[in-house]
This record gives sequence, C-alpha cells and structure tokens, in this order.
Amino acid sequence: MKPAAPADRISSAAPADQTAFVESEFADAYPPGIERHYWNSARNKIVHRLLRRAMAGRSGLVLEIGCGTGIVTGYLRERGVECLGCDIGRAPPYSEKAAPFLRLGADAFELPADTRESVRFLLLLDVLEHIEHPADFLDRCVQRFPNVQAVLLTVPARQEVWSNYDEYYRHYRRYDHASIREIFPPARFALSESGYFFHALYPPARLLKLLNRPRQTRLLAPGFDLPHRMMAWLFSVEQMIVPRRMPGTSLYGILQRTP
Repeated sequence: MKPAAPADRISSAAPADQTAFVESEFADAYPPGIERHYWNSARNKIVHRLLRRAMAGRSGLVLEIGCGTGIVTGYLRERGVECLGCDIGRAPPYSEKAAPFLRLGADAFELPADTRESVRFLLLLDVLEHIEHPADFLDRCVQRFPNVQAVLLTVPARQEVWSNYDEYYRHYRRYDHASIREIFPPARFALSESGYFFHALYPPARLLKLLNRPRQTRLLAPGFDLPHRMMAWLFSVEQMIVPRRMPGTSLYGILQRTP
C-alpha cells in the first residue's frame, strides 16, 4: 500500500533544505520502473480526468510544479496535453521522451517570464504537504503565474492515518475537506470541487495506525505489470463511483479563478 507519492521539491519559496529531496529520498521514492506501480498508474488516470474537468474545455499550457522524475508530465503529454514539469530536485527523468519537457534543478517561480505568462493551468500534485505555509505558497503561485485559470492539487489525506511514512518524507500535515479550504487565496480563486480518492487504501492505513505498525518508506517497482495495471484500473473506477466525501488516503481540489 502506498499513500500519496512524495512530492519532491518545489521552489525556493520555502527553504530548500525542507522541500528538496536528498539523493537517498529520491532513490527510495523513485526507483526505476516505479511509474508502473499501481498507485502512480492510478493517479495518472485520475489526474488526467480531473485536469480535463478543471480545464472545462479551455486550452493552454499546463505546468506541473514539483514534478519529480516527470511521471505525470510524461503521461499527460502522451495524451496530447501541453504540459511542462518543473522541480528544484535533479533526479534523472523517468524516460527520455519526457526529458525535453522537464525543467529540473529549476525554481518554478524563476522560470522565464514568457513561460510563466503562458501558463494557464497549474498542477500541484502531493506538493503542499511539504510546505509549512501553503497559503503563502499558493498566493505566490498566483503572483508569478498571472494568467492561470485553474489549479489542480492533490495532497495526502486524513490526519488519523499519519505515520512514519509522513515523517520520513517530511510532511507537515495530512488534509481533509475542512483544512484544504484554508489554504487557497479566496480573493482570487474559489475551491470549486474537492474529494477523497484511494478509498480502499484507507481501512488498511487506519488499521496500521491503530496497531502502531510502521509503514514501508522504500518503494518498490513492480516485478509483474499485469496486477498493477488491473489495480490501477480499479482505483480509477473507484474514484468515479465512490462518494467523494468517503475517506480515502488522498484528497484532490480544483481551484478556479474568480471573476
């Protein structure tokens, strides 16, 4: 079981020693082939579907801040989404195809002005839990990307399943429907939708917490792809049919610019 994949990384808006992964953390979180793991595969599908909803028929450049090795960016580009990824970490790209569209070792807030002004949609996927003051970070996103129309974010969910996994990857908190509403700049964006996903992972995560059992912090790439493809499909379907208020180990939010 893998709750939110750690986000690596983000920007000098927060101290680099707090947000950037060190080499050992990248090795634990992104071993070769981890993009085929059911969690990453399912999240790719879910993010793609939610991004289309957030874009609402509009077009434009999508920027993933905290892209890690580029798993989501590469997946979206393969499906025709104009997407760039940026990360202050320097992990090797997961594929050669994705590499030209990744800005690694770079601060998203310091990208060239023409790039920042071209961005219409932001992805913050398992990023905000690494930031002590996420509202300030989101406010800076609004300032540095003035033409953004919508933001899609995902975060680890439910503080009652907090574990050694969160501590190892230096999370500040896990979120719920109430706390996620406290972190966006209400004068400029409105939270149009939010919901839990990875619902079936919540009961075992809760049980581990009640039993005080540690979580595995080193992630393993699949040995056989078929079981992971099947599980990814099931979690993707689960996100569509299970009520959004039912607890899960991840939570998404869609922010839309207000008039």
